[in-house]
Amino acid sequence: MSNQEEIGKMFVGGLSWETTHEDLCQYFGRYGEVVDSVVMKNNDTGRSRGFGFVTFKDPCCVQIVLESGPHTLDGRTIDPKACNPRTAQKPPQAKDKNSYPKIFLGGLPSNVTETDLSSYFSKYGNVVEVVIMYDQEKKRTRGFGFVSFMTEDSVDQVCAEKYVAVNGKQVECKKSGTA
Repeated sequence: MSNQEEIGKMFVGGLSWETTHEDLCQYFGRYGEVVDSVVMKNNDTGRSRGFGFVTFKDPCCVQIVLESGPHTLDGRTIDPKACNPRTAQKPPQAKDKNSYPKIFLGGLPSNVTETDLSSYFSKYGNVVEVVIMYDQEKKRTRGFGFVSFMTEDSVDQVCAEKYVAVNGKQVECKKSGTA
């Protein structure tokens, strides 16, 4: 894959199990010409793993997609993100997502999305990553997740409140043991 193709590539998370690569092409085609799309599947079962990739002919389309969210496909809020071209990825000594300060969220409402959490917690500081844990067999949230911040100060601010209201439900916030 050329560097130009990698620049126009996006990761798309939160896909419905029913979403196909044709659905991705059709949805993202409104933002520019899609030259490739793939839904990642489990090798053993052939079922969707809930994420995929889309590549645009014009790399500028990636920014258009990022600025025009939230995005909904097949009844689910999806989470498109720009992929970093291999040539621009940080050297191994740079911080990876697992090394940022992280909070545990307990008692998440079943209707909450990664986008909801990112929007809510951004008032405490720069949000690096949001993960909601899902039960793949029951196809629903397990009621907890994690938010990673750029700074420890943001984590301390959230944890000082202990409980916050997200989508009308009290959510417990604690420092995560894995930072």
